[in-house]
Amino acid sequence: MKNNWLLIPAFALLVSFGITPVVKAEEAKKGKDYAALASKYEKLAAEQDAVIAEHEGMKVSKAKQHPGKPGLSENDKMNKHCNAIIKDAKKLKADYESFAAFCKLMAKEGVK
Repeated sequence: MKNNWLLIPAFALLVSFGITPVVKAEEAKKGKDYAALASKYEKLAAEQDAVIAEHEGMKVSKAKQHPGKPGLSENDKMNKHCNAIIKDAKKLKADYESFAAFCKLMAKEGVK
């Protein structure tokens, strides 16, 4: 019976060595997952540039249709519409970029 007590630490040592490669493989998989997420959110951030440019163009187009009439309700409505979307798109872009940076960091560190 005394000999069995010696087997417990030996078994624990063997188990720890057997688990280590599995843990490292899981960390590598998570790192790849984070790299993919970073790429996805970088693309989403870039898409917001198109939204911003589209609405900047709308504002300019409407202003050209009614030049010299800054109080015209159509221009005001268009500016209100576009400015709100541009503001939201810029915020969303910043959020996407921030999350992409976080994911890159997690991928680089190997997610420990």
